[in-house]
Amino acid sequence: MLIDSRKLPIDEIINTEVCIVGAGPAGITLARELIGQDFRVCLLESGDLEFNQETASLGEGETVGDPLRLCRQQGRRSL
Repeated sequence: MLIDSRKLPIDEIINTEVCIVGAGPAGITLARELIGQDFRVCLLESGDLEFNQETASLGEGETVGDPLRLCRQQGRRSL
């Protein structure tokens, strides 16, 4: 079921046992793995069904200090 929260009453409460924040690849994969379980799952995503630059800008950020670099080498993660 797809619900647009902009159309819900301001005091609406959504009851769920599991809430996944972010419908990127990891969030969608996790939600799909939980299909058919004996509990309710809510997958939250900001924005609309179509691309919106204003919403996309919410994920922008700035690194301050030393940048974090992750590399995969021979099955190991190094910083």
